[in-house]
Amino acid sequence: MSGKSSYKEEKRQFDQIFKAGSIALLHDLTSVLRLRDLTIVTEEGYMPIEVKTSLIKNQRTKRQQENSDKLYANLENDQTEGLFGVEKMFRVEMISQEKHHIRHLNTIIKESAINGHATKVIEKGLIYAAAHEENDGMNEIFEIMKNKKFLKPFVCTLNMRKFSERGYFPFSLSIEDPVEYLNFLEGRLILFVVVEYAEIESYALKYGYKATMSTSEDYVFDFRAMTAIGIDGFSVSSHYLDRISMEFNSLKWTCKEMFERMNSWTEDQLTLENYHSQKT
Repeated sequence: MSGKSSYKEEKRQFDQIFKAGSIALLHDLTSVLRLRDLTIVTEEGYMPIEVKTSLIKNQRTKRQQENSDKLYANLENDQTEGLFGVEKMFRVEMISQEKHHIRHLNTIIKESAINGHATKVIEKGLIYAAAHEENDGMNEIFEIMKNKKFLKPFVCTLNMRKFSERGYFPFSLSIEDPVEYLNFLEGRLILFVVVEYAEIESYALKYGYKATMSTSEDYVFDFRAMTAIGIDGFSVSSHYLDRISMEFNSLKWTCKEMFERMNSWTEDQLTLENYHSQKT
């Protein structure tokens, strides 16, 4: 922040908003608000602000403005185009209450702080690991994957994505201990989540779909219905599946929510083509 030429103007407007009796958020002080500079929060709602100290426009500023407009259009209207590389995106209400494992995450962080590392099978096909010493605990992760006969493990090192701009629940709220959150940011705490993709394929079969790895850059799986009832199939984006690791959602709940939603819609409501345009 100290090197930003617009910071003084952002701070000046930030102070003015508070003096006027409103709440303001300075985006650069967060790990999740990456577009625009300030947000005013009132009883009526919120208003994002872009602070400009120069009239010069280039491709970078133009792209930032376009991405910002798309994001806030999604928040305002529950739909947008081109956000996160997806042609069209619609937000829909969840079928069931979200289930996550944040409590387990914080438990293994505490264990790791005492023992140097900790690893736990959270549910079938899902492993959490924490280490306070670099690379410590990896052998244990590999041993568990071997014993549990993981066939298609996806290993996510969360530290590599701690400043992700793809719109996830912030790590600062998932990691309860503020000292450990700082350790995570500074690399003294390493967090891993392992997701068994073969387990997702098994869930697909239970719900009547055949899963194949997608050839599209933005999608992970293509699912084809094995019966003529309902839709022909759909694809699921990396953004949706990564909520298992980035937001510590239950693998079982994520699959259940996804397949039950698709099975509740008819072919008239959703085709493969328009679902490809969604971020499920």
